[in-house]
Amino acid sequence: MKKIILTLIILTGFKIQAQSICAGNTIAITPTSTLTNITGHTLNPGGATISGTLTSFIVSPTITTTYTILTAGTASNTSTVQVSIRTITVNPQPSIASPTIVQLGCTGSPTNGVAFGVNFYPNTNPTPQYSLTWLGQCVAQTYSMYAGVPTGTQCINNPALSFTGGIAPGTYDVVVAAGSCSAAYQFTINNASSPVTFSIVPNLTTVSLTCAQPNPTIAVAGAASNSYTWQSLSLAPFVGTAVALTYSNVGTLTITAQGSGSCTLTKTISVGINTTAPQSALSPTFQNVTCSVSLQQVTLTAINPSVNITHSVIPPGGGTPFNSNLNVVPFVPPSGINATSTYTYILFNNANGCSTTKTFTVGFNGANLPTYTLQSNSNFTLGCSTKSVTTINILNAQSNPTPGAPLSYTWIAPGGNTVLPNGPLNATGITQTINIPGMWMAVVRDNGSNCDSRVTFAVLLNTIAPSIDSVIVPRKILTCDSTSTILDYLSETPNISNAWTYLGNSGNPVNVATHTLLVSNNTTLAPSLSPLKIYTLTLTDNSSLCKSTTTLAIYQNIYPPKALISAIGVNSLTCKNPTITLTNQSTTNIPPNSIFTISQPVEGHVWTGPTPQPSLGSSSTYSAYTVGDYTLMAKDLNNGCVSYTTLSVGDGSIYPTIIASVTAFNIECGENGVVVTPTVASVSGAGSYTWTAPTGGLMSSFSALNPTITSTGDFTLTVENAVTGCLAPSKVFTVRNGTMSAGFTPSTIKDFAPKTITFKNNAAAGLITSSITTKWQFGIGSNTTLITGVVSGTASGGVPTTTDVLQSPAVTYSAPGVYTVVAYSGRGKCLASSTVIITIESAVSYSIPNIFTPDNDGINDVYYLTNVSGITHVNAVIYDRVGNVVYKAESHDDNGNANIFWNGTEGNAKALPAGVYMYVLDLKGIDNVAIPQQKGTISLVRKE
Repeated sequence: MKKIILTLIILTGFKIQAQSICAGNTIAITPTSTLTNITGHTLNPGGATISGTLTSFIVSPTITTTYTILTAGTASNTSTVQVSIRTITVNPQPSIASPTIVQLGCTGSPTNGVAFGVNFYPNTNPTPQYSLTWLGQCVAQTYSMYAGVPTGTQCINNPALSFTGGIAPGTYDVVVAAGSCSAAYQFTINNASSPVTFSIVPNLTTVSLTCAQPNPTIAVAGAASNSYTWQSLSLAPFVGTAVALTYSNVGTLTITAQGSGSCTLTKTISVGINTTAPQSALSPTFQNVTCSVSLQQVTLTAINPSVNITHSVIPPGGGTPFNSNLNVVPFVPPSGINATSTYTYILFNNANGCSTTKTFTVGFNGANLPTYTLQSNSNFTLGCSTKSVTTINILNAQSNPTPGAPLSYTWIAPGGNTVLPNGPLNATGITQTINIPGMWMAVVRDNGSNCDSRVTFAVLLNTIAPSIDSVIVPRKILTCDSTSTILDYLSETPNISNAWTYLGNSGNPVNVATHTLLVSNNTTLAPSLSPLKIYTLTLTDNSSLCKSTTTLAIYQNIYPPKALISAIGVNSLTCKNPTITLTNQSTTNIPPNSIFTISQPVEGHVWTGPTPQPSLGSSSTYSAYTVGDYTLMAKDLNNGCVSYTTLSVGDGSIYPTIIASVTAFNIECGENGVVVTPTVASVSGAGSYTWTAPTGGLMSSFSALNPTITSTGDFTLTVENAVTGCLAPSKVFTVRNGTMSAGFTPSTIKDFAPKTITFKNNAAAGLITSSITTKWQFGIGSNTTLITGVVSGTASGGVPTTTDVLQSPAVTYSAPGVYTVVAYSGRGKCLASSTVIITIESAVSYSIPNIFTPDNDGINDVYYLTNVSGITHVNAVIYDRVGNVVYKAESHDDNGNANIFWNGTEGNAKALPAGVYMYVLDLKGIDNVAIPQQKGTISLVRKE
C-alpha cells in the first residue's frame, strides 16, 4: 500500500511594514516569515530571487515604492507561500550646490565671501522646506528656510545663501536638512595674507644685451619665504632667484613672487638688444712729413653716439694706446717721424661695448727732423677749477740723424704768426702754460740745420658739467614700517666721481663717496614736519673737474597715534554688568594738511588683558570680563607707528551683607507678631529687599528690611545692591510661637551619698533661651541651705530661682534616698515644668554568689563575696542539709574590703560532697550602720 502526500499551495496572511530612506541611499529589506523549511524568497517589483532563510534584498528606490516579498516554505506540512509587504518611503535628499569661496585679497580687495545653492535629489516641485545650521566660529544656530528664503540672523552676520565681507577667519560647517535627510559642507575662511615685496637686482626695468654684456644675470631680493617664477615667450616657466639672459630672451620677462600666503606680486623687465657699432670719422687718413711740412694732428670724431664713447689710438707695433672720452679729439702723432707708420683707431660705444676700427698713416720722406713727444696731464683739454689752466711739455727732444745737436723751441698760439725768424729759438721753452683753447703748434728747431719739426695740436675746452640723469629715491618719507631707503643716481657721463653730503647728527658735514647711500629714520628725534635731512649729490667729471649738484629732502613720519580705550558704560565689572565692551577710540597724531597723508585709520592692533583674558589682534572692540589692567597697542596704518594705553577695569561688584545677631524670634504669648531686626551693610544706599515666606506665611511687607511677621516658620531674606546687582547670601530667620518648654539635665541621676549634683537648665521659649526665669524644687523640702552654686535668690516659700538658663544650680545630697527634682520655667506669660527622679544610695555594696565548683581547675574553686565595697566586718556560718556546721569564718577590714574564702572543705581538710549548703551572713558597713542578716543556699558542684 502506497502513502500519497498532497501538496497544497495556500496564500497565507500578510505582514506589512513601512520604512524610509533618503534618495540615493540603499536599504535592506529582510523577509520575515513564520514558515518552516523556507526554500526561497521573491521580490516584486524586480523579480529578484534569493534562497535560504536569513538574507536580505538591497534596494535603492528613487520614489516611494511598495515591495512584495513572496516567501516559499512549509506550514503544518503544507507547502505555503507567505506574503510580506514593505513600503519604502523615499525622502528628497538635499545637497549643497556649486559652493564658491572667495578669500580676502591681499589689499582688502576682493572681500571674502561665500555663495552656494541647495539642490534636491530627485528634483522636487515645489522645493521642500529645509533648514540651515551653521557651525564654526560662533554659537551654533539654526535658520529655517523655505524655497531659499532665510529667516533669523545667522552667526556670520548674513542670512543669505550668497554674501560677501565681514566673515571672520576660521572653519565653518553648513548643514542643510530637510526632514530626516541632510548634507553638510565645510569651508575655511583664511586670514588675509601679507602683501609681497621684492626688488630686482640690479634695480632696472629695462635690460639690454650688448657686446660688452651678452649674458647679464638678473636676480631678485626679498623675503626668504617668497617663491619666484620667471617666464617669457622664449623662456619656459621656472622657479628660482636669478636668470642669465641670452639673445633668445629678447622681449618681456615676467617675474611673479608668491608669498607665504596667497598674495603675489608681478614685475616685468623689458629685454632688448643693443649691439649697434658706433659711427666714427678721422681726418686726415694720410699725411707726409717733410722738413718744410709740419706734422699735423689727426682729428678723431664720434658721430653716433657722440657721448659715452672712448677713442683709442694704438701706435704701430703696439705700446700704450691713446684714449679719450671727448666727442672730437685731436691726436698728435709723435714728432720726428723717420719711417712711415700706420696707426689703428678704435671707437668704443661705452653703453654697449661695441666698437668700430679704422686706420690712418703718417708718411716720412727722409728729412732729418728733430724727434720729440708732447705730453699733457689734462689730455690737451681745459676744464673747470684747477684744470682751467693746463701745461704742455716737450719730452725727449733729439736731433736727427746725429743726436746731441743744439735744439731750440717755440709755441705758436691759435691765430698766431706761423712764420718764424731764422736762427735759434728759445733754448728753454720746452714747457708752455695754456689757458686758451684752440689750435696750437709746438716747434722744435735743429739749430745747425735750421730744420723745424712742427706739431699742430688742439687744446679743447670742456666745461660741460656731468649729467645727473635721475636720482633714484624709492621712498622720500620714512615711517615706522619703512625705516630706511637707499639713494642712488644714474648718469650717462663717464669717468665721474660722486659725493653725498649732509649734516650729521652732531651738526658737522658728512661726505660719503659711495654710489648709493643708505638713509635710516631716527626715532630719537621728536616727530616733525621738517626734513629729517637734506642730501646734496655732487657729480665731478674727473677729466674736467666740472661739477653738477642736486639736493633732495628726506622726511620721516614717526608720529605715534593717540591711543585711547573707551569703555561703553562704566569701567567697573558688576554683578549686573559682568562684561564690559572696550572700544578703540585711538586717533592719528599726524598733522592734517601736511606732506604726510592721512587716509588710513588707527587700528586696534593688539589687545591684552589680565589672566585668563586671551589676546586679540586687529579688532575695534574687546570684551573685558576680568578685573585688572587692559592694554591696547594702537597702530597708525598711515605710518606703522604704535603707541600703548592702559585702562583699569575695577571690581564694582559690591556685595551687601546681612547682619543679624539674632535669627530666631518668638511671638510672645498674647502677641500678634514679632518684628525681625536684621541690618544690612554695603548696599550703597540703594538696597532691594525680598522676603520669601513659607506656605501660608504672613508678614507686614515682603520688601521691607524689618517687617512684622505674624505667622510661624522659616522666612528667607534676600538683599540686592540695586546699583551693582550683587546679592547677599540669603539668611533664614525662624519665627516660633512663644511656648515654653521646661527641662534640665542633672550631672547624674543615681549615685552614692554624699553626692553634689549640678542641674543644667534646658528651658526654652521656642528657639529663644534668654530672659527665662526658673524656680527649682530639689526634693529636700523648703530647706535651701543645701543649695550651692549660682542661684539668684529665693522665692516665697524658700524656692530657689535662676534668671538665666546659663546658670546651673548645684545641690549636695548627703543621705540615701529617692528625690524628686522639679524646675518651673517661665518667660512672659508662658509657663512649663519638668521633673527628674534622683536616686542616692548607701556607700556599702556587695554580691553573694549561690554556686561554686571546687575541683582545682582554677575556675570558681573558692567561694567568696563579690563586688565588695564598704564592708568592714563579715561573720559567716555554712551548714549542710542536716544542719551541721561545715564552715565558719570571720573577717574584718577598716578599709571596707572584708571578705571570707571557703574552698568546699570541712575544717579546711575534708572535701565535702557536692550538694546544696546553707549560709548565714552577718555584715557591717563602713558607715557603722548594721546590715540585715543575709541567709541563703550555696550549690557545691564537683565534676564526676
